[in-house]
Amino acid sequence: MYFYYRLSVFFLLLLMVLSCQSEDISSELETGSEVIETPVNNTEENSNQTDPNTKPATGFEEYFYSVVGGVQFNAYNPEFIEAYIKVNPKSGVTSLFFFAYPEKDSDQVFGFQLCFYNGTGEYYTGDGLTNSWCYYWDDVTAWYSDIKMDGDPAMGTYTITNVSDEIIEGEFVLTAYNLDDHNSLIEISGKFGAFLEDPIEN
Repeated sequence: MYFYYRLSVFFLLLLMVLSCQSEDISSELETGSEVIETPVNNTEENSNQTDPNTKPATGFEEYFYSVVGGVQFNAYNPEFIEAYIKVNPKSGVTSLFFFAYPEKDSDQVFGFQLCFYNGTGEYYTGDGLTNSWCYYWDDVTAWYSDIKMDGDPAMGTYTITNVSDEIIEGEFVLTAYNLDDHNSLIEISGKFGAFLEDPIEN
């Protein structure tokens, strides 16, 4: 008889324990539902915060169009068009950098650095006065405008036509020399527009 009494007490205790667990689980589910809602609320609160790596949604479309030695060289994908302004920490000189590629892992690239950049106006490469440079590379040759040449100068003129806190636009025309043969020259001209990005840290 005592055995059955202890068995009854055991089942009663077991029932109470299971009942408490059920309430705890229910409580946890209710708490969990509140936790699930929290990220949604945070997302709504942070919806106006801008990712620093995201280009502004202004309706402006980046572009690069050029003619290199009579052959068109363009870049249409904004992922491969890059412009930024950087101040040299040692000299204090402000420079504008620009690069364009037609596609990922391309052998073609066009780039320039305009030293002493100060907004809209004209800048020059290959004039012997600044360290500004411009180049065009492909899988076979490299063309430069960076140093003052004897005879026909490999010079370039870059006109910055539009600048804001987010956007820069301009056009260029230059004579570039072949890196392997300085007597071989070609004409390069074009125009560009790009979002100004954060400068690359060396």
